Amino acid sequence: MEQMALYLLGYCCQKYGVKLHAICVMSTHLHYVVTDPRGEIPMFFQEFHRLLANSVKTFRGWPAEVFDKNATTRTVLLTPAADLKQIAYTIANPVEAGAVRYAADWPGLKTAPEDLGTRVERVKRPDHYLRDTKTFPGEVEVRFELPPRVEAAYGAEGARRLVRERVESLERETLRKMREKGWSFMGRARVLRQPHTKRSKSREDWGALTPKFAAAGDIEAVNAHLELIRAWNAHYDQSLARWRAGDHDVEWPPGTWAMVRFHGARAAPPPDGVRQAA
Repeated sequence: MEQMALYLLGYCCQKYGVKLHAICVMSTHLHYVVTDPRGEIPMFFQEFHRLLANSVKTFRGWPAEVFDKNATTRTVLLTPAADLKQIAYTIANPVEAGAVRYAADWPGLKTAPEDLGTRVERVKRPDHYLRDTKTFPGEVEVRFELPPRVEAAYGAEGARRLVRERVESLERETLRKMREKGWSFMGRARVLRQPHTKRSKSREDWGALTPKFAAAGDIEAVNAHLELIRAWNAHYDQSLARWRAGDHDVEWPPGTWAMVRFHGARAAPPPDGVRQAA
């Protein structure tokens, strides 16, 4: 399972120019932090999730859906501090889920703080499902890169230290909450004994807000982004009006997807270093 996920992640990152920073594959969902320089994140999500789901179905002999039909949740990260916070959250997700006491104990595919900017793996193609050797190379390279603006703000060692401290803080906070409720962590051994057919019994908190962007408390960054959103919406409305009037040479705002992908429209290039967390 880890080989499948890592291989497909490397394959799709290379195909769509996506830069990987952190990932944690949980039993029922996954989290990752990436940079999308070419503005092709919709195709990355579509292909990565499709190939991973089909690989899981083949490997497990699983006839049902692997992922639910809801849209992938994406959060744009606006600041280096938000990058660090989201990376730490991704690493510590198995702890907050009550699966293991320490993030390092999670047996699935994961990122460690020391991996950021240092970990490079060569992963062989799994020997099932992905048999088209013309499409899928025998081996792919996976790099866990440090976001450039994070390294510029904190330095490589400083960034890794801050992520490690944040993960340790999340571990302590989760332990405190678990003790208050009288709960215990499942632990690595019990996690590995769980059948793959088991499903979570918890339910989504209906009505809860899904953040579209995060700035780690930087109000100025939030206000600036809101202004960009307003300007983007205005630009889109103007472009749509001109398109409907017959002007198919109009330039759409950066990030316009369906019009470009399915109708051959032109869009301005995306901003440098657009970051997404899923």
